[in-house]
Amino acid sequence: MKRLCPAGEALPIAADQARRGHSTPVSERFIRCIWYSLRRYLKPTIRTLDGRPIRILSPGRWNTGPGPDFLDGVFSLDCHGARCADVEIHRRRSDWRAHRHEVNPAYRRVGLHVFLQESAGHPLREMSSKGNGFTEICLATQIQRPISALRGRLKTDRFPYGTDAARGRCNRILNDLPPARKKELLLAAAEARLAERALRMARVAQKKGFDQALYEMLLESLGYRSHKAPFLSLARRVPWASLREIARAHRARGRVLAVEALLMGCAGLIPRAPAPEWDCATRRHWHRCNSLWKKLQRRHHFVPLRASSWKGWGSRPANAPWRRIAGVSHILAGAALTGPDSLLRGLSRCGDRKTLSRCIRALTVPPSGSYWLRRFSWGGTSLQRGVALLGRERAIAIVGNVLLPFLVVQGKAACARALYRRLPAVESNAVTRLATARFFGGRARFAAFIQQQGLLHIYRRFCESDRSGCRECGLPRLLTIIPPA
Repeated sequence: MKRLCPAGEALPIAADQARRGHSTPVSERFIRCIWYSLRRYLKPTIRTLDGRPIRILSPGRWNTGPGPDFLDGVFSLDCHGARCADVEIHRRRSDWRAHRHEVNPAYRRVGLHVFLQESAGHPLREMSSKGNGFTEICLATQIQRPISALRGRLKTDRFPYGTDAARGRCNRILNDLPPARKKELLLAAAEARLAERALRMARVAQKKGFDQALYEMLLESLGYRSHKAPFLSLARRVPWASLREIARAHRARGRVLAVEALLMGCAGLIPRAPAPEWDCATRRHWHRCNSLWKKLQRRHHFVPLRASSWKGWGSRPANAPWRRIAGVSHILAGAALTGPDSLLRGLSRCGDRKTLSRCIRALTVPPSGSYWLRRFSWGGTSLQRGVALLGRERAIAIVGNVLLPFLVVQGKAACARALYRRLPAVESNAVTRLATARFFGGRARFAAFIQQQGLLHIYRRFCESDRSGCRECGLPRLLTIIPPA
């Protein structure tokens, strides 16, 4: 049987199964689904590649972001104590090194390497990026039925949210609660999340000042999970005092561009040279941004981030970091004149939904004539219609996760809580979908932002901090002893 396949193609299963007529192309996602539902599809007794008995207590949490395929899997080797580690899934054993995981710090906690096909001539002991050996399992000898039979039973489009494997021990308890009790639980969790954010911001404000704290939290809120760290680092490399000084030194028409060039350059997102295929508009905008950035860098000695810091946005080009920076530049340019706390003044009047709508609209209105309104990348195709640089969903998240906690810091907690309850729900993301599946079996729908925040708070506090594979999580017991509000 052919051992090697071109990258990206499906892989035939092990040769012994192929000789029995069960050769079927298998994708890596299909193998992930088998592992996630291991109690249904794998043999009762599983052995490692070197023949030792291993008990899988939890396959781990399905990772929807970069890094290992499953986080915090729990297993017991040779009947010893349980161990918690990440799990990486591959089609071939040799894919670990082919993908260079051994030099990637994101894979340093991998303790279990699961693959479908052995690789000829590959050393028995693989190494993680941390240098520790990990355990390996070859699924070709552990599956109860031939792969061809599983293909008709296993619906990969239902994973990870629509399967029993996604549900936690708390699922039955939560589903048995009356609707009013569920709502109380989520509201209480959301209030706790708001208080925690306010406490974090108060600590940063005490150390760095209110303006810098608000500025840091605003930039951090622009990114997905993988971009929060580089956006926060950007806010620290270009402190608010420097940005304000630079913005005030420019006239109104050039102020937004100056802020954009400053942040884009320090983020490492201005290309070193124009590409040959760029159109005139792109070349003109690059020249203006690059000239401004070089001048500011020489004068203020800013140290830019590496361009490699920005990864993981490709599936949603409208949310690329340069578009987010362009979107926030007009907000910061205005705040440089009136102060960052001007973003809170309208909210502090404790208005109704109209107040929230005005605040959200102010965050989403882009600067007129911005190059990025019709572009997703440098030199990208010019769109017929403009696409918002900061969409309504992101603006709602900024209000709920940044501005309202700062109202609490200012001593206006009652006003912040009242507005918190009026914020509309945003589109669900991978984390909220995983949390909904774990707690409610994927059937719950949320109409308010505060309910989604309560869901996230419970998931972060219990599920993401649990290292027992749900076996020792304290949430089920807590749900049985908390009295109704």
